[in-house]
Amino acid sequence: MKKLISALTFTILMCFGAAAFAQIGSQPPVIQPGKPVTPLSKNLHRGMAFEVLLSNFGFGVGGQYRQVISPMTELTADLRITGLKNVSEQTISTYFGQETPHKFNRVLAFPFSVGIRHRIFAKLLDDNFRVHLAAAIGPSMAFVYPYFKDYNQNGVRDYGNMYLMNGTYYPIPYTGTIPAGGVYQSYEPVNDMFSDWKDGHLKWGTSGQLVLSVDLGKFKNIGSINVGYYFHYYPGGIQMLEPKNFVLTGSQTSSSYVIQPANAPQKYFGSPIISFSFGGMW
Repeated sequence: MKKLISALTFTILMCFGAAAFAQIGSQPPVIQPGKPVTPLSKNLHRGMAFEVLLSNFGFGVGGQYRQVISPMTELTADLRITGLKNVSEQTISTYFGQETPHKFNRVLAFPFSVGIRHRIFAKLLDDNFRVHLAAAIGPSMAFVYPYFKDYNQNGVRDYGNMYLMNGTYYPIPYTGTIPAGGVYQSYEPVNDMFSDWKDGHLKWGTSGQLVLSVDLGKFKNIGSINVGYYFHYYPGGIQMLEPKNFVLTGSQTSSSYVIQPANAPQKYFGSPIISFSFGGMW
């Protein structure tokens, strides 16, 4: 009986060993990654794309031109239109409508940048998922125009504390009495986005960005998702918030408001950015 059990055990072990050897021997050979596909291998040399971008400053649009200079590298040129604002700005609902307290100017920025995109991890990732590291820099033109109608040109928005007389605006005395012939002004209204452009002016500065970009799908069709950081710098500064504010002084019976300096011009604007590009290559 012992010999029979030993013989059966030996036979079973031999069968498992043969099966294991057959499985090991039947494994397919390891295939090394092939040479990545590139725009040049597809006979594509340049491309154009429409861009939609979101940042802390709001919504923007733009266009991008791409020029292939090597299998993994492209030169880029971007032109965008986007708004700028101080990151502390908050829009609220008031009796007068939607307003942003202490905002002094609206700004539209037109950055033009030239940069480079280089594909990374080309041998590790599928050709339908192409990762690029991109950087760009260039000039930025800003169009600055008033946020509200500053009738008396005092650098701060007045709410019912001035009157109009002989074409000039004056602060209302602490007594609350308006001189004869004066017309009470309830408040200085906010301009809409397309008002007071005639009072606008231009500022010149620099813009730049550092972006991680992913191209999806076929090479001929541009479909990119871009995440990164971009900035604008204007050496002369832009007056985003009211340059002055009201300070209450005096006693309880004879108090009055005094205008004092408040916010300095802002030179640097930086924000995370996410954008989507759609276009084609040829």
